[in-house]
Amino acid sequence: MTKLNTQAVSAIRAANRRRYLAPGDEQTAKQQAYILRDLIKQHCGVKLSGGDVTDCFSLLYHGMDWASLIANQRGEQADIYYGTTPRDVITLAARDLRSLIGPNAGPTVRPLLDMPCAEYSQARTMAGVKLATLLQGSPSWSLYDLTNSETKPLIYDAESDTGFIPKHFNSDPMTNAERLCAQHPVTGERIIIPIEQVRYVRLQRPEGEAKTDYVLSEHTRGMAAAQAFAKTAVSYELARRWFNAGNDLFVMVFHSGTKTVRCQLGEWVANPQQWDFDQAMAVLREFYPGCNVVMTPRGLDEVRDPAERWAPSFKHVRAILPEVEAADAAFQSVLDRAEGPNSVFVPMLREATRRYNEVLMRALDCFWHDTREINSRSTLIQAYGTTDPEERLALAQYGPLQKLRELIGLDAKGNPKKSEQEELAALRDAETTQARIGGWN
Repeated sequence: MTKLNTQAVSAIRAANRRRYLAPGDEQTAKQQAYILRDLIKQHCGVKLSGGDVTDCFSLLYHGMDWASLIANQRGEQADIYYGTTPRDVITLAARDLRSLIGPNAGPTVRPLLDMPCAEYSQARTMAGVKLATLLQGSPSWSLYDLTNSETKPLIYDAESDTGFIPKHFNSDPMTNAERLCAQHPVTGERIIIPIEQVRYVRLQRPEGEAKTDYVLSEHTRGMAAAQAFAKTAVSYELARRWFNAGNDLFVMVFHSGTKTVRCQLGEWVANPQQWDFDQAMAVLREFYPGCNVVMTPRGLDEVRDPAERWAPSFKHVRAILPEVEAADAAFQSVLDRAEGPNSVFVPMLREATRRYNEVLMRALDCFWHDTREINSRSTLIQAYGTTDPEERLALAQYGPLQKLRELIGLDAKGNPKKSEQEELAALRDAETTQARIGGWN
């Protein structure tokens, strides 16, 4: 049985919102439908399945169900795939999504702002975050391009045991599972690796290869121990990058004359103020001559869980909010002086609009900084920016300050917005109702 209330949306703007697929775009639409399904599950807690997935997407973005969309292909797709109007499509689609999936715990605008591109750099799974963090040396949600850097730390495909340079993350179009796009360091060949299949060390030395940076099976006692470490151990190259960035490493020491010893590499640093991987390893090998070691990074599990990233504190927006309020007051004062001939007032209004937009665009950039784990800057600018800063205000043509407050969870007056349950409880409270409408005695 469908989970969608299709009647709630199918009649909304049916005449003027119909947008047809161009020939050859069916697969693109399917890919975006599956990714929208996953975003709805993450943000709203509603899991769609079957035909609901494609119907939800086509109703929101094309104004008709999937069967009608495919049956009526006419090549009349608008210039922008996600919507015909850059400003209002997000708001309208979010309202329709609420009608489609019913009440939900999270704000429905976010999965719509997060509609996917062909490639994306932000990690969506904990495994992706760990990989990005390991390469960066500090908590990170995205990979940076290592192709032209002097040091090219490699990750390994567990299936082929081949080393690759990580490039960016992308999604499986059918399951939305996170994948890594990587490049062969010699041939330049691109490969897609499921994120669960990424390994940080070689398990065995390839046949014919005389030397490699790190061969896990030669650093442990037996293949069983090597396989136990395969998912977490890091190569010398990655270990050096991680340790020199100020992070510690767990070290399992395999020594012929002693039992297996587990320690932290930071304990072997000669200068506590400057961690140097090679110096620490030299001290360790002086104490355990001829030892083999297996290293695993310490601190990767301390990275925030992806489930927590959907509740930002809006630190940057709150910092700029007083400036926006002052700019709004200055703009309103110009409107209040709307008198005299147009030749005098219109240039003054255009200048006031331009100045207000300068502040609003900085505020929009702050909003992106606070939500960049889930929002694309280009999509935010498309939805809330302005192409004519002297004629049209950013965020909203009327009440941009109130719109900014709404985006960070405040009401029109700047107070924390109450939930629907709190509002209903307040309406049922006799004292609150009496205070609102006055006494009736």
